[in-house]
Amino acid sequence: MARIATALLAAIFSFIFCSAPVCGENTAAASVEWLVSISDVVAVGSLAEVRESKGPGEVTYEDCALQVTELLKSPAQQV
Repeated sequence: MARIATALLAAIFSFIFCSAPVCGENTAAASVEWLVSISDVVAVGSLAEVRESKGPGEVTYEDCALQVTELLKSPAQQV
Protein backbone atom coordinates (compact mmCIF):
# COMPACT_ATOMS: atom_id res chain seq x y z
CA MET A 1 0.00 0.00 0.00
CA ALA A 2 2.89 2.36 0.80
CA ARG A 3 4.42 1.74 -2.62
CA ILE A 4 1.15 2.66 -4.35
CA ALA A 5 0.83 5.83 -2.26
CA THR A 6 4.44 6.81 -3.04
CA ALA A 7 3.95 6.17 -6.75
CA LEU A 8 0.71 8.15 -6.72
CA LEU A 9 2.38 11.09 -4.95
CA ALA A 10 5.29 11.00 -7.41
CA ALA A 11 2.85 11.01 -10.33
CA ILE A 12 0.89 13.94 -8.88
CA PHE A 13 4.03 16.00 -8.21
CA SER A 14 5.48 15.29 -11.65
CA PHE A 15 2.16 16.27 -13.26
CA ILE A 16 1.99 19.53 -11.29
CA PHE A 17 5.61 20.59 -11.82
CA CYS A 18 6.17 19.25 -15.33
CA SER A 19 2.93 20.41 -16.92
CA ALA A 20 3.51 24.12 -16.24
CA PRO A 21 4.36 26.04 -19.40
CA VAL A 22 8.01 26.91 -19.76
CA CYS A 23 8.50 30.57 -20.57
CA GLY A 24 12.18 30.85 -21.33
CA GLU A 25 14.04 33.39 -23.39
CA ASN A 26 15.10 32.46 -26.90
CA THR A 27 18.89 32.56 -26.75
CA ALA A 28 19.55 31.13 -30.20
CA ALA A 29 21.60 33.19 -32.65
CA ALA A 30 19.79 35.29 -35.23
CA SER A 31 19.36 33.65 -38.62
CA VAL A 32 20.85 35.05 -41.82
CA GLU A 33 17.32 35.80 -43.06
CA TRP A 34 16.54 37.84 -39.94
CA LEU A 35 19.81 39.77 -40.14
CA VAL A 36 19.15 40.61 -43.81
CA SER A 37 15.60 41.78 -43.08
CA ILE A 38 16.69 44.18 -40.32
CA SER A 39 19.83 45.49 -42.09
CA ASP A 40 19.94 48.75 -44.03
CA VAL A 41 22.75 47.58 -46.32
CA VAL A 42 23.54 44.06 -47.57
CA ALA A 43 26.57 43.66 -49.83
CA VAL A 44 28.78 41.01 -51.41
CA GLY A 45 32.52 41.53 -51.48
CA SER A 46 35.87 40.62 -50.02
CA LEU A 47 37.99 41.94 -47.18
CA ALA A 48 40.24 44.76 -48.37
CA GLU A 49 41.86 45.67 -45.05
CA VAL A 50 41.80 44.60 -41.39
CA ARG A 51 43.16 46.93 -38.70
CA GLU A 52 43.51 45.99 -35.05
CA SER A 53 43.19 48.57 -32.29
CA LYS A 54 43.44 48.25 -28.53
CA GLY A 55 40.39 48.87 -26.41
CA PRO A 56 39.99 49.15 -22.65
CA GLY A 57 41.71 46.41 -20.65
CA GLU A 58 42.61 43.43 -22.81
CA VAL A 59 40.00 44.14 -25.47
CA THR A 60 41.18 44.15 -29.10
CA TYR A 61 38.98 45.57 -31.85
CA GLU A 62 39.25 44.58 -35.50
CA ASP A 63 38.10 47.18 -38.02
CA CYS A 64 37.37 45.55 -41.36
CA ALA A 65 37.06 47.29 -44.72
CA LEU A 66 35.01 45.52 -47.39
CA GLN A 67 35.67 45.85 -51.13
CA VAL A 68 32.08 45.75 -52.40
CA THR A 69 31.41 43.88 -55.64
CA GLU A 70 27.60 43.83 -55.50
CA LEU A 71 24.97 45.70 -53.48
CA LEU A 72 22.01 43.47 -52.68
CA LYS A 73 20.12 45.92 -50.46
CA SER A 74 20.93 49.60 -50.05
CA PRO A 75 19.08 52.93 -49.76
CA ALA A 76 21.84 54.56 -51.91
CA GLN A 77 22.77 53.97 -55.54
CA GLN A 78 25.91 51.95 -56.30
CA VAL A 79 28.77 54.25 -57.34
